[in-house]
Amino acid sequence: MTDTTDTSEDEEAAQSPVANVLFVSHGGTISALLLMLLRELDYRHDHGELDSTRRIYNASISTVDVRPDGTGQIMRVADINHLLGPVVKKNADVVEEDK
Repeated sequence: MTDTTDTSEDEEAAQSPVANVLFVSHGGTISALLLMLLRELDYRHDHGELDSTRRIYNASISTVDVRPDGTGQIMRVADINHLLGPVVKKNADVVEEDK
């Protein structure tokens, strides 16, 4: 039996240099990763001083752009703008008793 599945889309995706990867971790681990990218892989950044004392806040977002040739740039570091909007005031997991 011959497989007639069209693989052109799969082949195109495999050759595409674009991918999104999400890392979720403790701020200290993210900080160590960013420092390694700067020091060992010579990534660029425009975010002021970035050293081991830079605090990476919980739930913050850091973004790294990695190019197909292995070079990269740190685009955002410890961004918390998404947390500055309205805060949820009621926890949906808490069952309230009738009064």
